[in-house]
Amino acid sequence: MDIEEIIRRAQSEGRFRDLPGQGKPLDLAKRPPENPVSGIAQEAGFTPEWAQLGKDLEQSREEAQRLNAQWLRRKEILLDQTGSCLRLGKDSETRKLLRQMQGERDAVARDLAVRWTRDRRRSERYNLLVPTAHQQRTVPSPSHLLRLFLERSPDVTVSPEVPGGLAELPARLNVPATLEEALRVVEAEEGNARPRMSSLRVEALIGFKQRYGGRR
Repeated sequence: MDIEEIIRRAQSEGRFRDLPGQGKPLDLAKRPPENPVSGIAQEAGFTPEWAQLGKDLEQSREEAQRLNAQWLRRKEILLDQTGSCLRLGKDSETRKLLRQMQGERDAVARDLAVRWTRDRRRSERYNLLVPTAHQQRTVPSPSHLLRLFLERSPDVTVSPEVPGGLAELPARLNVPATLEEALRVVEAEEGNARPRMSSLRVEALIGFKQRYGGRR
C-alpha cells in the first residue's frame, strides 16, 4: 500500500475531521521559517524520526564516554595490582592480571565497536532526514574511533628493561574482524526492528492537516 492510498483510507475513516487547530492560520513565528512543516508535526504531538535519531545519538555518545571513562579507571586499578604482584615476584598472579586486563579491554572495545557502528548508520539516516543542511552531523568512522581507543589502551607485558617492569605494546585485537562482527550485530538489530516510515509519514501528514484541514 503506497502513501497516497494510506492517506485516502485515513480520510475515508474520518481521521482528518474536527482536528485541533483545523482552519486556523499558521503561526510561523513559533518555528524556524525554513522548516514550518516540522514544527507543525511537533505541535501535533508527533516527534519526527530525525529528531528522535538526534536524541538517540546524543544518548549513545554520552554512554560511550561513560564506558570509556569506566574502563580507564578500571585499567589503572589493574595496572596497580599487576605492578604490586610483579614487585613481590608473584609471576603467576602477574600473568593472570595481564590476561584479565587484556580480556576486559577487548570486551569494552567490542561493545564500543557495536555502539559506534550503530551510531554511524543512525547518523547517515539522520543526515538524510534532517530538514536543513546545517543540522547535519559529521559521521564518525568506527574504525578510526576503535583504533584511537586501542592506542590509548595498548597491551601490557612484563619487561625488565623498563622502569616498573611493565611495557606497553600495540594492541593485538583484530580491528577489521571486530568491526565485521559489530556490523553483523547491528544488521541483526535492524532486521528485528519494525518498519516505521509509512506510519511516520501518515502521522506527519495528519499533523499537517490539523493546520491546513478545512481551508479552501
